[in-house]
Order: sequence, then C-alpha cells, then structure tokens
Amino acid sequence: MIVDAHTHLATREALAAYNEPFRSCAELYSKSAISGFYNHPDLALGVQESVAHLRASGVEAAVIVNMDASFRWGTRLSNAALVETLGEHRDFYKVFASVDPRAPDAVAELRNAFSGLGCVGLKIHPSYQEVYPNDRELMYPLYEVCVEHNAPILFHTGSTRLYPAPIKYSQPVHLDEVAIDFPQLRIIMAHWGWPWVDEALAILWRNENIFVDLSGHLPRHLPSSVWHYMQMADLRHRFFFGSDYPFLSAGVLLKAYSEFDEWHCGLCNKTERWKDGVKERFLGQNFLDMLAKR
Repeated sequence: MIVDAHTHLATREALAAYNEPFRSCAELYSKSAISGFYNHPDLALGVQESVAHLRASGVEAAVIVNMDASFRWGTRLSNAALVETLGEHRDFYKVFASVDPRAPDAVAELRNAFSGLGCVGLKIHPSYQEVYPNDRELMYPLYEVCVEHNAPILFHTGSTRLYPAPIKYSQPVHLDEVAIDFPQLRIIMAHWGWPWVDEALAILWRNENIFVDLSGHLPRHLPSSVWHYMQMADLRHRFFFGSDYPFLSAGVLLKAYSEFDEWHCGLCNKTERWKDGVKERFLGQNFLDMLAKR
C-alpha cells in the first residue's frame, strides 16, 4: 500500500488563506514540469483533481496538512474549512491540523481538531509561523494536547521556498530538546532537514520517537547517507514516503522511486542497494504503523 505522507491543499481558498509565501512558492513551481502546478495558469487545484492525480499515481491514502500563520500573515484557513472542503474525499485523506501557536485559543482549537473534526495529527511550519519548536511557552502546551490525544506532529525542517520565511526556525536541532522532554510524542521531520542533513540523521538516530519524511525531493538528489541510514535495522521503520504534492508531482516521484535501486555510499565507499522489504515499507506501511502506534 502506497501512502503519501505529505500533501497540501491548493484550492483558490487555500492559496488566498496561506497568503503570499504559499502563492509565490506555487508560482515558482508552476514553471517546473515535475510539479503538480505545471500548466495551471491560476495555480488552483480542486480536491477532485488532486485525488485523481494521487490515485492514478498509485497512492491509496494521503496526508493533507493545514498551515496556520495568521498572526504573521493575517489570513488563515480554519481546520473546519479544510475538512469541509475535502467533502466526499474525506476518507482518502488523513488530516493534520494546524494552529497558530500565538493564538490565545490555540490549545482549545487543537483539542477540537482532534476530538471534533477527526484530525489525526498536527502540522507545524516553524519558518512560516516564525516560532522555534523548543519554545516552552508557545509550543509545549500544544505538545501536551498531542500527547493527550496520541497524535503525531509533522514539522517542516530545513530550507523552504516559502518566502520570506527565515529558515533558522526550522533547523532540526531544535527538535532534539522536544523529543527528550516529550518521549511519548511522535515527531516527524519533513524534508530531511537540508542543509542540516547530518544533524537531522543524528537526531533521528538518538531519539526513538523521531521519524522523517523524504517529501519534496527526487531520490537521486538525496545524499547517500540518507539511504545508508534507512537500511539500518533499528531505523528503517522510521522513514516515510511523501511527495509534497502539488509542489512535486506524486506520479513523477513514484516513477523515480521505481527506477531507483542502488546508489554509491560515500560513508562506506561502495555500492549499496535496498535491503529486502525496506522500499516497500517505506512507501506506505511505515507511516501506517507509526500512526497506529499506542
């Protein structure tokens, strides 16, 4: 089963709500033939169109993330509006809610997202929201709610084409302290933290409650150290496939994975290949196991 662990809503309403950083990023990717935005003059993609693309690519279920930075940008798409927009496709998507950590009702809204709206996780984009993950005053109350509801958190890590959005907030090292203080909290580092790849891998290696999705990048563009670590017996279950659709086409990415079978490992100076079952579990089962974890 293929599960896309990282997709975005790109309707007209979402493009307006996520404001200039999201729209300028979409415009940038609309020039690329490997993007779902390619050949869309108005950039907007309906839910029906997105689901059709994902299903045609072989995806059987997908995570869709919300992003709320209303205190910084003045607009937002509520979690309720996102869930309503999904309509008949609600069963296809697993929704990761978002709240602005600076909102006075952020804790209450997050509780309602889990218990009232059926959201299964929380999405935080530190650069877009301009908040450090280890900010005890703003962030820790949200982590307590996630633990209370047994819900994972997906963090953007590393650089971003959302602009202006300072990348200093998304350095993976800030998650190390969070993982230590909340050992029951499942933390997903999106995009493997580039340019802090070694830092991200070190944090993954030392914290059993941290996972990573490899969304937004073709496999041949990832450092060989990522693939080397993924083959390790105690780490291979903590890597997830994600596309970052529609910034990157899920179909293009899955085709690239179907052709990606070996790489030169710089760490060990030899050719490596997928170990039995690792690629198949990476493409879906790892995420489902994480989500079901109690």
